[in-house]
Amino acid sequence: MILEELTLRNWRSYRNPHTFRFEQGFNLVVGRNEGGKSTLFEAMTRVFFDRHNSKTEEIRRIQPIGSSLSPEAEIIFQADGTRYRVVKRFLDHPVCQMFSERGGTWELDHEGDRADSEIRNLLQGQAAGRATKAEHRGIAQALWYLQFEQPLPEKEWAESIKKGLSGLVQSVVSSPDEGRLLDAIEEVYSTDFTRTGRIAARSELTSLEAEIERDESQLEDLRGRLEHLEGIRSNLEELTSQNSEGVSTLNQTQADLAQLAIDVEAADAIEEQIRLGKDAVRIAGERLQVLFESQNNIDRRAKEIKESNVALKDVSNESDGLAAEARQEQIAAQRHNQRWKSEHEPKLKTVDTHIQVLQGLERLRNLGRDKDRLQNHLVKVRELQGKLQTAKQNLSELDAPSSEELLQFQDSLINLRLIEAQIDTTAIRVAFRLDDVNSVVTPEPEAQRSTDGDEFLITRPTSFAVRGVGAVSVRGGGSSIEELNASALERRANVESTLIRYGADGEQALSDLYQKRVDLQNEVERIQDQIGILAQKQPEDEPEEELARVLTGMREESKVSDAAPDEWK
Repeated sequence: MILEELTLRNWRSYRNPHTFRFEQGFNLVVGRNEGGKSTLFEAMTRVFFDRHNSKTEEIRRIQPIGSSLSPEAEIIFQADGTRYRVVKRFLDHPVCQMFSERGGTWELDHEGDRADSEIRNLLQGQAAGRATKAEHRGIAQALWYLQFEQPLPEKEWAESIKKGLSGLVQSVVSSPDEGRLLDAIEEVYSTDFTRTGRIAARSELTSLEAEIERDESQLEDLRGRLEHLEGIRSNLEELTSQNSEGVSTLNQTQADLAQLAIDVEAADAIEEQIRLGKDAVRIAGERLQVLFESQNNIDRRAKEIKESNVALKDVSNESDGLAAEARQEQIAAQRHNQRWKSEHEPKLKTVDTHIQVLQGLERLRNLGRDKDRLQNHLVKVRELQGKLQTAKQNLSELDAPSSEELLQFQDSLINLRLIEAQIDTTAIRVAFRLDDVNSVVTPEPEAQRSTDGDEFLITRPTSFAVRGVGAVSVRGGGSSIEELNASALERRANVESTLIRYGADGEQALSDLYQKRVDLQNEVERIQDQIGILAQKQPEDEPEEELARVLTGMREESKVSDAAPDEWK
C-alpha cells in the first residue's frame, strides 16, 4: 500500500480541515510534543479498521476537547495498482464511502458497512466488536503501533501476518540475489557492530551514546534549575496571596466609607421627614374641622331618612301587589313544566340514545384501528419469523467450515508452503545437458522438477536412466530433508482432505463457504434484532391476546351500533 494524502477535520487538535500529502519514498514526520504526529497514525488506523458507526469510548476521545463535533477523515492511497479514496465520519450522522479511480474520475464503489468490510478485506484486517486493537489490523499490526499500545508477541500474530511473512520468506530464499543481499546486510552491520555483536569503537553509534550521556547530564542540570524555579514560584504565589488579602481589606474599608456617606445623606432625609410631619399635623387639624362640618351634614341626612321611611311603607304596599302577580307567574311556570315532561323530555331521551349510538360508533372505529395495527404487527412478526426459520434452515443445511476449522486449514497451508520453501532451498539439484536430442532421462522414483523445469530436486536416493547412455545414481540430503518431504506430504493430505470434505476447489472457495456461513449467522441475528425492535414498538405484551380482546369488543360494540342509520355508519 502507498499512502498519498490524508485530510483531517474535527479530529483532536485539528478542528479545521488539514491535509497531509506524502511523497514517493521515505517520509519523515517532525513536530513538537503533543503536536499531532501520533494523530496521523491513529487516524489511519481508525479509518482503515474501525466501523464508521462505532460509538465506543476510543472513538469519542478523538473529538476535539469540549465539543460535540463529528470527527472526519479522508485518505487517498494505492493498493495492487489501483488508487482508492476513503471518506469516513464518526459519531453524529456517521458516513463511510469507498471510491476507486477509473479514467481519472473517482467512482463510488461501496457505502456504509459494505465499505467498512471491503476496506478491511483490502488490508487483510479482521472485524472487531468494539474499537479495533492491534491484532485486528492484518499485516499492518507488524508495522503500525500507536503510542499507548504494546507490541504483540509473535505467537499472537494474526494468520494474515503469518501468510504474508511466509510469502516474503519464500520469495527471499528463492531469489538469485540472496547472496548479494546478505553481503550488503553484512557490510551495513559491520560499520556499527563487531563480530561478537558489540558496538564498534569508532562507529556512529559510539558517538551517539556519548552524545546521549551529555544530553542526560544537561537534562539533570535542567531538572535542578526547574526545582529552583518551582521554589521561587511557590514564594511568588504566597506573596500574591498576601497581596490579595491586603486588597480585600482595602476594598472593605472603602465600602465602609461609602456606607458612612450614605448615612450622612440619610440624616438630611430625616430632617426633611420631621418638617413633613409638622406639615401633616397642620393638615390633620384642618381635616378635623372638616369632620365637624360633616357631622352637621349627617344630622341633616338622618332627618331626611325618617322622611324616606314613610315613602318606603308606601312602596311595601306596592310590593305585596307584585307578589300576588308572582304567584300567578309560578302557576304558569308549572303548566310549562308539565308540558316539558309530556312533549320535550321524550325527545331528549331520543337524543341521548342517538348520542350513545354515536359514541358506540366512535369506539367501534377506534377498535378497528387497533385491530388493523395489531394485524399488521402480527403479519410483520410472522413474516420475519418465516424468514428467520428459512435462514436457520439454510444455516443448518450449509456444510461450511467453522472459524476454527478455517484457521486450522490456513495454518496447514502456510506450514506446507514454508516446508516446500525449505525443501526447495535444501534439496540437491541435478540438471542434464545432453548433446543427443533423442536422449530421454527417466528418474526412479519420480523426482520433483524446479519451477523453471530444467532441474530435478532430489530429496531421496534416485536413479536416472539415460536412454542410449546409461544410468546415474544420486543420493544425499540426509534424513532431515526426507522428514521435511514426509511432513509436506502429510500437510498436503490434510489440505486436500479439507477441500474434499467441503467440496471446495481451493483456499478462496473454502473462505467463501465460511463467509457464507458468517453471512447466514449475521442474517439470523439481524432478523432477531428486527423482531426485538417490533416487540419494543408494540405496547402490548401479548399482541395475539390483545387482538382477540379487540375483536370481542368490536362484536359487543356492533350490537349497540346496529341501530344507527346507514349514513351514520
